[in-house]
Amino acid sequence: MKKKILELLLLVVIVISVCICYYLILFYLLLGVYLYLAYKKITQLRSNYPSWEIFNQNLKRNYDFAIIGGSSAYMTVRKHSINKNFMNWTLPEQHFLMCFQCIKHYFGILKKHGKVYILISEKELLLQDKRICLPFHRTIFHPWLYERIALWRICIFSPLWILKCYGVRTFSMYVKHKCNADNNMKIIEDIALFLKERDLDLILVPLKTSESLMNFAKKYKNIQVKCLNDFLKQCGC
Repeated sequence: MKKKILELLLLVVIVISVCICYYLILFYLLLGVYLYLAYKKITQLRSNYPSWEIFNQNLKRNYDFAIIGGSSAYMTVRKHSINKNFMNWTLPEQHFLMCFQCIKHYFGILKKHGKVYILISEKELLLQDKRICLPFHRTIFHPWLYERIALWRICIFSPLWILKCYGVRTFSMYVKHKCNADNNMKIIEDIALFLKERDLDLILVPLKTSESLMNFAKKYKNIQVKCLNDFLKQCGC
């Protein structure tokens, strides 16, 4: 009787061990696939931001235009096939201040009288993320501005952001607070003035054809406004 009980216990232990090994192998396999895809996506995104090491070495310049913005802009660019020669500086959860930093650093690769299109939704104009600088920004800017972080840290510690980069809509755990729309429009106006001084144009493209947003933006004399359909037609979509 005792022998049968021991055999049964041994069998249970073996089954449990096999199941644990199976799920561990499956877990590490899925983790490996995720890390590969995450690293690949971040590397692809970084190709839109020339590193300082190659900034003056055989860098392709004279782009027709750049597109910049946050989550809504990123999803719009993914959704539509844009055929012209442009730089894609859209990122999920990117704040307007970081848009300004990106433009300050990389405007030089646009051709003279080139255009920067900033795509925004009405919600993004009214809401402000508490995290102004994303971990990804710390991989593209010069070290004197932000301390550099390794790409693998983004892969491990920012899984929700990585999923958004692949176009997956996720629930964000980061708390956002209401912001005065005039504050964000002031940042956009500062961007427009910065570009104008360098013979470049900033054009604001409200998404989802928001009439209230279009009218609100037109209050700012230095900001050009174009509706989304006209923008997509100009891009050959």
